Amino acid sequence: MLSHPIESSHIQLNCTGETGRLRTVIIGTPTNFPTNPLAIAAINNRSIETRALDVLPPQALVAQEFELLVSALRNEEVTVLQPVLLPHAVEQLYTRDLGIVIDQTFVRASMAKEERSMEFEGIAPLLDSECEFLELPTSVTLEGGDVILDKGTLIVGLSERTTLDGANYLSQHFPHYKLLTVPIRPPTKSFEVLHLDCAYLPIGNDAALVYADAFYDSPRNIFGDKDFIVVTAEEQYELATNVLSIDSTHVLSRAKFTRVNDEIQKRGITVTALPFNSAILLGGSFRCCSLPLFRDA
Repeated sequence: MLSHPIESSHIQLNCTGETGRLRTVIIGTPTNFPTNPLAIAAINNRSIETRALDVLPPQALVAQEFELLVSALRNEEVTVLQPVLLPHAVEQLYTRDLGIVIDQTFVRASMAKEERSMEFEGIAPLLDSECEFLELPTSVTLEGGDVILDKGTLIVGLSERTTLDGANYLSQHFPHYKLLTVPIRPPTKSFEVLHLDCAYLPIGNDAALVYADAFYDSPRNIFGDKDFIVVTAEEQYELATNVLSIDSTHVLSRAKFTRVNDEIQKRGITVTALPFNSAILLGGSFRCCSLPLFRDA
């Protein structure tokens, strides 16, 4: 259980998969998106590169992109919450990493980067004090971007941000899920898959976006019989896998991914294409910026 009370806001929790109808979600806030490149926290390859390029979008443009995302979700009757602003936080874009809802339990992640741990303070007031909570010990690391629920399987990426101890600890508390751990190739100067959802994500009923080179074995040997949409290295760099499912027939994706979006639509899945180009500069996209609290089973 959490060591401090969370103000009740009558929020219910339920997530058993990646594509159940989305009802409630926490979307990151762009309010403290850095305006000075030197203020960017150098915590992944993309943020380091953006800092070196010394070019950032105007704050108004960043805000507009997030407003379009929130509007698209509300148009689908999704309840959208956003974090309480924390002036001392580095940024508050990537709510996905901070926690995972599994069944009716909120799991507070154990962050690999200490400077990001404080971001949980921004989402804590949004959660209901009556909900069940699990807090991971600091002896393990596990972030939400590495956790995917798919048809009774708990898929956990073993990355720079999530350890095997973290995956096993999570599995012990949810033994009715089959555990699948997926090692991810370590980053280099020219390659980085920060979390599992930067290289693999189920969509629809039996399809999945995948960047095969992130893994040591073939996607079919790892993930089984899926209708794979394979993304290129260039598309992965822009996080083409990192979409957000409204349900099994509808996803949100970046407008620039015309090829990938066409492939998704060939599977009978509607794509709402949005200009979401600022969040990627610090290393995340739609799934990174969203923390689902309730999906229909």
